[in-house]
Order: sequence, then C-alpha cells, then structure tokens
Amino acid sequence: MELEYFYRQSNYDQTADIPLGVGTQGQKLRDEIVQATDRIGSMTSHNLFGNLFYDFDNTSRFTPYIGIGGGVGFTDMEYGSVWARNEDTRNADGSYKISTGADLPNYDEIRRNLAKTVSVGQATLSDVLLGFQVLFGVDYAVTEAVSLGLKGRWVRFGSFSDDFIWDPLRSHEPNLRLDGSEPVSGRLKTDNVEFFGVSLNLKYHF
Repeated sequence: MELEYFYRQSNYDQTADIPLGVGTQGQKLRDEIVQATDRIGSMTSHNLFGNLFYDFDNTSRFTPYIGIGGGVGFTDMEYGSVWARNEDTRNADGSYKISTGADLPNYDEIRRNLAKTVSVGQATLSDVLLGFQVLFGVDYAVTEAVSLGLKGRWVRFGSFSDDFIWDPLRSHEPNLRLDGSEPVSGRLKTDNVEFFGVSLNLKYHF
C-alpha cells in the first residue's frame, strides 16, 4: 500500500481555431466572425493518490510489480479565447455580413454596434478532478535496503471545467447593464483528462 503525492506540469502553448458549425447558422458565423480561437498555455496539477501494489516475487534482484490507485488532482489551466467580428462589409448578394438581430426593428443600430468588436477571455482556471491510475514497473535491489526502479503510470481524470469573465465583451466592459450589473461569464469544459508518465525511483526499505 502507498500514499503518493506527485506534481505534474504540461506546457501545451497551443492556439486552435474554434469550429463555427455548418448549415445556415454556420454560414452566418463564418460571415460575421473573422477570428474565433482558443488557447491553452500550461496545465499543472498537485495530485494525491492512494495506491495498491502486487509484487511478482522471484529469486533474482529484479521485482516486477503492477498497481492501481485512486485520488484527486488540484488542477490549474492557463486559458484564453478571442472572438472578433468583421468590419460589416456586404456579401455578394448585398446582404450585410453581420446578421445578428436582423429580425429586430433596431437591426441597423445592432449591426453598427457589433462591427469590429472583440471579445477576449483570459484567465488561469482551476478545478478539482477525481481520477484513477494504473501503475507498473520493476525494481532492482542494489542492496538489501536500497533499490532502484523504473515506474510507468497511466492516469485518467474526469473532465475539467471552470468559469471565466469575458473582458472586454464586444469591445466594452463585460456587463449586460450600463450600471455594471450582470457580468457576462463563459465556461470552459474539456473531455476527460489523461496522461502517461515514466519515472525513475530510488527506494529505501526500512
């Protein structure tokens, strides 16, 4: 049995375009939005696990083993998102590229207000993830009290999610009201988080 703490840091530093969909709504977004990107910088976690191991005893100095464990990961993610609308030029058929609010009586005002606006979300997000891991490796007995080992692990956590504030929101303060009330937030949610790792271990046996 083992109680284990380990720290993990993954530096992604990747920016990707956000798919804008298909069909009529997709065409509207492709006409209206000139940039829609997500960025993930680094992802770090402090992890606490309880593990159970089974050793394959033999007469050699090598002891292979397998194990399973469960625990939690206190996880942070550097996240950013940018949405930018076009400058309100027209399509070939004469229609406006910004069609949000086209069915409203003040459409012209809405269209002018949205043209060239940018929404930006930038934050370090946090979540506590439940997870499990599968462990395997082999130890080599250097002496009766000291062993050197190689350990592999596959870890899977649940999905990561957290809220962030758009600032600016369409190039203004991130509020629905002029008095500053009702701030507008977004939510990031990922698929399950998993990784594979290999470590070199030095053990002292009491």
